[in-house]
Amino acid sequence: MDGSIGLIDVGPARALIPGDEPAATTFHPKRNLLIRTIAIEPDTDLDALLDRVLPTVDWDEQLTWDVPGPAMLFESVYSYAQVIDEGEERLRIELAAGNHTVRAGYIQIPHEAWLILVQLTGPEAA
Repeated sequence: MDGSIGLIDVGPARALIPGDEPAATTFHPKRNLLIRTIAIEPDTDLDALLDRVLPTVDWDEQLTWDVPGPAMLFESVYSYAQVIDEGEERLRIELAAGNHTVRAGYIQIPHEAWLILVQLTGPEAA
């Protein structure tokens, strides 16, 4: 993978890879946003920070992801069977089936936060 986002084949579908470097990652469902935390001050109000910075994000990467339906966010060190059968930590992400635009951008605010944001929009008409 050359950038912050990519797709790989997993069975009959394609999986979104939100980055190749370790980072705590979560999903903000109201914003359809994966948030990868590189560094953040402990007392930072993440919603207020996102309100402030989202309009200014330079979305420097973009791709189209054909989503078959709800997805799961999990640590790639685990196999699919481990996540499903053994209950490793995972987060279900409710996504409608269809083509989603996925874009990635960086936010770096000195002494406050350094985040990689991955926004999903769609589905779009095929």
